[in-house]
Amino acid sequence: MRRYGNPYGTTTGGANDSRGSVFRVTLTGALTTLASFPSDYGSVPGGLTLGRDGNFYGTTFNGLAGNYGSAYHETVFKVTTNGRLITLASLSGSRWPCPANGLALANDGSLYGTTFEGGVINCGTVFKVTTDGTLSTLANFTLENGFNPAAGLTLGDDGNFYGTALHGGRGGHGSVFEVTPGGTLTTLFHFIRASGGYSYAPLTLGSNGSLYGTTYSGGSNDTGVIFRMDLPPAITSQPASRTNVLDTTATFTVTAAGTRPFGYQWLKNGTNIVDGGNASGARTSALTLSHVQLDDAGNFAVIVTNNSGSVTSSVAALTVQVSTGGTATLTFDDLLPGSIPNGYGGLQWNSWGVLDGSVLPVTSGFRTGLVSPDNVAFCGYPASISSATPFTLKSAYLTMALDSKAGPTEMHVRVQGSVGTTVTYDHTYTVSNAAPAFINFDYLGVDRVVFVGSPDYGVVMDNLTVTVPPPGAGCTFAISPRGRAHGFGSETGVVSVTTQAGCAWSVSNTNSWVTILSGLNNSSSGTVTYLVAADPTAVARSGFINIAGQNFAVTQSARPTVDPALLTFDDLLPGLVQNGYGRLRWNNWGVLDGSVLPVTSGYRAGVVSPDNVAFNRYGDPASISSDTPFTLKSAYLTMALDSQAGPTEMHVRVQGSVGTAVTYDHTYTVINAAPTFINFDYLGVDRVVFVGSPDYIFAVDDLTVTVPARAPVDAGRVQTVVHLSLQSNGDMTVTFAGTLQSASDIDGPFEDVPGNPQGTYTIPKANLTTHRYFRAKGD
Repeated sequence: MRRYGNPYGTTTGGANDSRGSVFRVTLTGALTTLASFPSDYGSVPGGLTLGRDGNFYGTTFNGLAGNYGSAYHETVFKVTTNGRLITLASLSGSRWPCPANGLALANDGSLYGTTFEGGVINCGTVFKVTTDGTLSTLANFTLENGFNPAAGLTLGDDGNFYGTALHGGRGGHGSVFEVTPGGTLTTLFHFIRASGGYSYAPLTLGSNGSLYGTTYSGGSNDTGVIFRMDLPPAITSQPASRTNVLDTTATFTVTAAGTRPFGYQWLKNGTNIVDGGNASGARTSALTLSHVQLDDAGNFAVIVTNNSGSVTSSVAALTVQVSTGGTATLTFDDLLPGSIPNGYGGLQWNSWGVLDGSVLPVTSGFRTGLVSPDNVAFCGYPASISSATPFTLKSAYLTMALDSKAGPTEMHVRVQGSVGTTVTYDHTYTVSNAAPAFINFDYLGVDRVVFVGSPDYGVVMDNLTVTVPPPGAGCTFAISPRGRAHGFGSETGVVSVTTQAGCAWSVSNTNSWVTILSGLNNSSSGTVTYLVAADPTAVARSGFINIAGQNFAVTQSARPTVDPALLTFDDLLPGLVQNGYGRLRWNNWGVLDGSVLPVTSGYRAGVVSPDNVAFNRYGDPASISSDTPFTLKSAYLTMALDSQAGPTEMHVRVQGSVGTAVTYDHTYTVINAAPTFINFDYLGVDRVVFVGSPDYIFAVDDLTVTVPARAPVDAGRVQTVVHLSLQSNGDMTVTFAGTLQSASDIDGPFEDVPGNPQGTYTIPKANLTTHRYFRAKGD
């Protein structure tokens, strides 16, 4: 370890009865012992870590109880560059005679390390110690996640720590783990003999963001391996929301950690952005929007990918304002040639254009009219600037646009300022094409100014100075309602905004689970429509949407806690999948035993849990639905066509709906060689439709769904079936009071028996396989 160019280090023996020391050596070879470990300071130190305060920190293996005594408790020590040695903490419980593991410096200046033993079941711990000696145990190792970490921790680019456990894990040969600064321990890899075993050395973070390490044994010759672990992307700096004035540049950036290289895809309101127009960097870490307009406002996010996975950033909102108000000099140099857009400088522009005068001949009035390079505004016919709120036209430079070779060298410009229909200012100014004329207007409190050339030659204008009130000045806003409570499913809401004509307002939303469906920038009275995503958790959530400066409270109830169900179809007989299976309705689904089919059959390849698979009958669209919102979590899909028939892959489009609104729509590619695991996560839907393309049959197995229990049936309207009797021919007779209903399982859905029988109903023997449960509903 170096500080100020000189290496520092430790010895595990020597000095004070072989307790170890801390030394410094200069670049010329001069060796100095800075500190030796006395009996009450621990012994056998590990490596040093340079703290942010300029001092060194480390751990000792043998602790305060003495040299290799009955309690080998590690310690944490600090040593200054002038040799002052301080014990900060004692790590009780680590009794194994091996070198101390050392410390890793966190981004906040704290130090993190591991103990070989100790903890709740004596398998080792991860601890944190501050430079003032405050010690915290963050995580405990178990047999399952690996135990006995023999090496220290390595700080990753994402701010988390990585290390290895010597023993244990599911393969019995140790593990690679990650631990957050807050103490969340995650096992990333379990060693088995073939992949290596017993890693003693710390991990090394490569320049590509991957981790590298070694094992003592295992591998093809059981002599150890050198391994690399690629890490999925993790976002370390999220894109930030921003507010931009019209025609300025907006930039969103993201920073990620993990194994490089990364791929990026920026999205606006959930749709991929492509470079073009005013957008650039759509597939880089920085998205730039130049000359933003009102319709550029929206919610922006980015998907970061690498070979090990992907992660989506939080949402950043772009709000575009027409003006920030105040006095401003408009140079027109920040505009692209063409028409001046409404909103520039907080004003409305009629019959005004902008061009680059610097590229025109020196005799052109457009070029002589330049005050600030390069652009000038111009009009050839009567033109005006206006605003919904009173503004002040302070001054401008005016020039005759006609070329000096064309003949006339001067013209008159009449400028009228009005309030409503009343003209309050009316002056005529003489301008030439030889040089710009500075005009000090001082038109105070006008809402419209008209410029008329005489003769009707073109007029050039540059460096126009105006004073515009901030947006909303003199406006009042009211929203209704002030808030709304939503259920746990996906729902839309509408908020009304009432204000005066021409008053501008905007919508700002920072809730990732709320999407604004209407425009973010508006003028005059209007409405805001938003969509609340289904709540996938059992925790209620709440937030605010800022609408026209007012906070609109939006809350959502928690999803009922229901364990997901795995539908294997193995508990069904071949034939139709009956309504009620898994508490769902099944349309056009069949089930068969795939294990008895040829090995080339996609049905057989699609078997995940033996022996049955479901399939879309005849290759037609098939659906599952429920009266209550459910979650389609995942399934295995396989193309059912035999591999000898020709095509080997197909597409399956899967749409999830809430009522008539399609909330999920994805297409998946599946093959007939092996099942493809699809992680749908369709939350809070009441119907899911599967459509094959081409219209081949596909097999489905191990479908996982979460279906809330239905509300209990009103006991006052349900009566018990009073009598069941089996006839000699195998038919069943049901005697009851009320209207008879049937279902395939006790959870329903129950439906009226066809024909609406009253009193007595005979169930043919053939129907007893589908009619399993009955109840009578009172009329």
